[in-house]
Amino acid sequence: MSKTITISVRVPPDTRAWLERRTHKMGTAGSAAARILEESRRMETYRGIDFRDTPDGRLAFVSETRVPVHLFARTVRDYEGNLREVAAHYGWPLWKVESAWAYTGAYHEEVAEDDPTFDARDDFAALKAILPTLEKAVAGE
Repeated sequence: MSKTITISVRVPPDTRAWLERRTHKMGTAGSAAARILEESRRMETYRGIDFRDTPDGRLAFVSETRVPVHLFARTVRDYEGNLREVAAHYGWPLWKVESAWAYTGAYHEEVAEDDPTFDARDDFAALKAILPTLEKAVAGE
């Protein structure tokens, strides 16, 4: 179980109202705020990622595309980890593919939950072979 801390923030009334409207999707206002902060942190760390509401819940997507990260990971597998070929396949800059792949490695368990056909252990091992300093991240840390 990941460790969490409690923080207190002051927000304008309009922001509080917006946050309370989000609670029907994310639980309490506090859990909604925590999820939004965590997603912001991840988007800053992995510039090629954003998060969207879908019928299946909140999912990570490759930025400025309609491709969820779990489908992107499947494409990388199809190209046997050749990120340059994946970039050419999608017509994306290499930095976006590398960022999305790094996110996939860091949050491989979430990616696996989004796509049960994704074998996170094998893909993380393959990514670790390419990026030896890669470490697994735990949500909330």
